[in-house]
This record gives sequence, structure tokens and C-alpha cells, in this order.
Amino acid sequence: MALRLALVPVVFASFVLSAPVKDSLKETVTVGEDTCGLGLIQRAAAPARLGKKAEPEPKKSLRKSAAQVAAEKKRSNFDCQAHPQYCGEPLNCDVEDGEDEIQSWEETFAKDGVPNLKAWCYMEDLSYENSLISECFVHRNLSLSGMKVFEEQKAKHFAEYDASYCFIVGHCDAEKVVADDAMIQEGVDLCDQRYGREAWSTQFGRKHMELDAWTEKGWMKEDTGFHHREPAHAFAKMACAMGNYHCDVRYCQVAYCNNDYYKKRYGCYAHQDPKPGQVCPEAEKS
Repeated sequence: MALRLALVPVVFASFVLSAPVKDSLKETVTVGEDTCGLGLIQRAAAPARLGKKAEPEPKKSLRKSAAQVAAEKKRSNFDCQAHPQYCGEPLNCDVEDGEDEIQSWEETFAKDGVPNLKAWCYMEDLSYENSLISECFVHRNLSLSGMKVFEEQKAKHFAEYDASYCFIVGHCDAEKVVADDAMIQEGVDLCDQRYGREAWSTQFGRKHMELDAWTEKGWMKEDTGFHHREPAHAFAKMACAMGNYHCDVRYCQVAYCNNDYYKKRYGCYAHQDPKPGQVCPEAEKS
């Protein structure tokens, strides 16, 4: 999702990229304000929070670094009783992570070419627990996952990001077919075909998600989605790295690819570059 980004991504944890960093009162890492989607922004929040090295803070600061959160999780353990979908395969949130492991995601998010599903364990408020996590990863009902994620994204006003993402990265291509019960490996195969294994694994880390820079350039806007291919494809690679690329493809096809409203606004992105501050000409004429 792009946003989400689900999708993706993508879902793709929500936050407004242009907003200043906020102090969290919960046991979560400091992030920006809420903004978009599953595939995308929301999804990208996990590596953004986890990969960044801790900076010195005032003694009374309520902010917590990724390392601090990881250490606290290790002491308290993951609550599998409250969140059973996260424990065991495929997410394995009941398996503890060390600080060094989490910090390494800054440089390389998916080690050895294997999607890093553990990032979902650190999503703020365990976002998408009842949609993408439960339906796509656990029950492998990708269409139901897509419909549930779509409702979540619309409620959060993140759908424009996800819709533009879907057309830009090619998830609406007629030849891109994902089975409704597809497994993670199918997404890995699609990622390899699209980007090559190293481009989304060993050569991709949290540092490559230049959210502030993209926002300042006007490449990401809440009301008109993505206006450049670079951030959209970065979020797609993030979906590869987090193991939900196949979920994103089905999500796009269920929610956006055949929706007249979104096709008018972003359908032209499938074959031409998006322009700053604009949507497709067809939508602007209507």
C-alpha cells in the first residue's frame, strides 16, 4: 500500500511528512505526524522509526530512540495473547530483536535478499492488524485484505497517495496478475522481475526513504498523491523489503485500478510522468 502505503503499502504507521517530529507518550519511536497510506507512508514509518540512530536528548525528554524501544520490547516481550496474528509464522514478533539488528536496517533492510517482516512488529499501534496482517499475511485472502485496507485508508484520507502509487509503479498493468491466495514468495518474484534482487534488498535501507526531501520538492501531496516516480518506486521497494508487495498489487487492483474516479485522476501515470501539483488532464477537465 502506498499509504501504503499498503498497499503497502502499504502499506507503505501514519504520519504527515512535512510536520515536525512529535514527542510520543507511548512506547513508540518518535515519528512525524500522521499522513498516508498503507503501502506507503504508513508502512514506511516502521523502518523510518527503527533505523535511525539515537541522538542525545534532554534528561526529561519523553522521546525514545529505536534502540530504547527495542530494549523495552525485549524486556517486556511481545503480547502474543493480545495480538496472536503477529506471533509465529510469518511475522514472528515473539522472537526478540537486538539493538544492532534494528540499527542495521538503516543501511540494509532486507538482509540476504529475504523480506524483513519483523518491521511490522514495530508499527505504531500495530497498524493494519485486522486487514493486511490478518487477511494477506496470515489467512492469504488478498482481495479481502485489499478491501479492508481501502476502507482504512479512505477514513484516514490517505487514498490519494495510494491511488497515484498504484498507477505509477505499474500495479494496474493488466498483465500483472496476483492470485487471491498468493504467498510472500510470489511478491518476491515480482520484485526481482521489476527491480532485481539487490536493488530492493542488499542495496536498500531506511536511509533511502528521503521523505523530507521529497515533500519539500513537492513530490508528495496529501490531496494529489505522488508527483514524481522516485518516491513512488522507493515505496514499492519498501514493500518488497517488508514482504507485502503481493498484497499491494492485489490491493491496487481491488481498490483503484478500475475505479473511475481514481483512473481519471491518476490513470495517465501508467504511461507518462506525473507533473508537479497536477493530476491527469482528464480529471482536470471534468
